[in-house]
Amino acid sequence: MLVRFSPVLALFMVLVFTSCSDKDQDVKSTDKDVVGVYVGRYYDGFETVEMRPNGTFKQTFEKNGSVVYSHEGKWKFSSPEALDLAPFMSLVDLSGKGVTTGKPSLSEGMAANFRRNPDRIEFGAWPYVVSKKTSAAAK
Repeated sequence: MLVRFSPVLALFMVLVFTSCSDKDQDVKSTDKDVVGVYVGRYYDGFETVEMRPNGTFKQTFEKNGSVVYSHEGKWKFSSPEALDLAPFMSLVDLSGKGVTTGKPSLSEGMAANFRRNPDRIEFGAWPYVVSKKTSAAAK
């Protein structure tokens, strides 16, 4: 038995398959999407990363109500969903002497992925994520 496709059926199939695409994956992230204040909880403390519209960021780690470290660097897109932040304080140092001395070392840079819904920045290969708390960075 020979089956024929009608133009109406073909149009219906195209509409069904294209309407199922993930719209967030099709839209390129912009600086405006990334700008904001992100927070993560690690090693009994809180890390805050403030992504500013001028391409700079401020990274702070607080433990027991005291600032353990705080510094500033620059960020940029290295591809549509990937960010480079430099210099950057990696949480790997938080498990060592950096936390106790208050003088953690800075890496030359950190590659990260910007993700949406919910907005977050994922760092490194292990679950190291800061989630967006506000959309506008502080002045």
